[in-house]
This record gives sequence, C-alpha cells and structure tokens, in this order.
Amino acid sequence: MGATTESVQVDGDKLMQFVFRAVDEVGATLNAALVVMGDKFGHPPSRPWR
Repeated sequence: MGATTESVQVDGDKLMQFVFRAVDEVGATLNAALVVMGDKFGHPPSRPWR
C-alpha cells in the first residue's frame, strides 16, 4: 500500500493574522487575570498622572 502526499499551499497573510489574533487574545486573558488578582488582594487602582 503506497502512501500519497499532497502539498498544501499556506496563505502567509492569513496565517499571520491568525497568529496575531491568538497572541492578542492571550494577552487579553492574562490582563483579565491580573485585574481579578488586583481586586482580590485589594490593590488600589492606578491614578492618572497629575
């Protein structure tokens, strides 16, 4: 039984859009975790520069 292989063309632009979107979502998730931790441990909100 012989195995056949087919080459698949990958669209580099779509791949990079996917990667950037995934990294953005991971960053948002980590930021949300930091907000929850700050609320739990009573860290005061940051104040704008005066």
